Amino acid sequence: MLRGTTSTGRLTVVALVVGPRCRARVRGALAGRAEINFCDLRSELLPLAAATGASAAIVEPRDRNGDDASETVTALRAGMPSVPVIAYVADERATSGDILAMARAGVHDLVRAGFDDVGFALGAALASATAACATSTMRDELASVVSAGAWPFVSYCLTRAHGPISVRAAADALGLDRRTLVRRLERSGLPQPRRVAGWCRIIAAARLLDEPIYTLEQAALRLDFPSGTALRNMMVRYTGLRPREIRENGGVRCVLHLFKRELGSARARIGVQPPAA
Repeated sequence: MLRGTTSTGRLTVVALVVGPRCRARVRGALAGRAEINFCDLRSELLPLAAATGASAAIVEPRDRNGDDASETVTALRAGMPSVPVIAYVADERATSGDILAMARAGVHDLVRAGFDDVGFALGAALASATAACATSTMRDELASVVSAGAWPFVSYCLTRAHGPISVRAAADALGLDRRTLVRRLERSGLPQPRRVAGWCRIIAAARLLDEPIYTLEQAALRLDFPSGTALRNMMVRYTGLRPREIRENGGVRCVLHLFKRELGSARARIGVQPPAA
């Protein structure tokens, strides 16, 4: 069985969630999508995440003994940076100070039982947190080679790289019609919007594959590809390299290099200068 997935191909989630009612909510929210491993104490969370090759963590602000879990979140973020962490506020025990401590510890999202639809909110939080982990370190590097006019679209695609990206939805979110978006990217020397969106998906996948615990199938699952084969085919189509070759040639750095090379070729064809450093 692959680390980070179960024998059925679902994600592996560790959860510091206390109480049968709260655990039932979390199980129901992620039914069919994740295998959940619960613990009661903050001291148990890190060993459990390491032992299971966790894909994500859900953490209440305080454990069964009432001890603050924020320092454990900080340690988890440092030790397993590609694992998204979601704060789960289950009841009135959590104070505003507890929530602030979790935010400062680096949680990617917050779900509040009784306020949010737990099923929808947890699923959405896991998806968005996955993308944030996979692409946050790439944003600054890409911002330096993408012009200001095109950057909002590239940034939009990076933050939504956890699933298929709709160019029409992106244009609507940016307050543009699709033709204006296409022209803006052309003036900046970028490929067509759909291809830029595809590159962002490949960058996110390569970032996950840089982590030894993630297989191609697990990366595909976390980024909502139909299968590992679908992700492999897309990587070959965009980069000319198989996932194993990408890993052997620098992982996400290799993919970034190839994306930048494509940008350079596109600019050269239309005589556009790269953005000033």
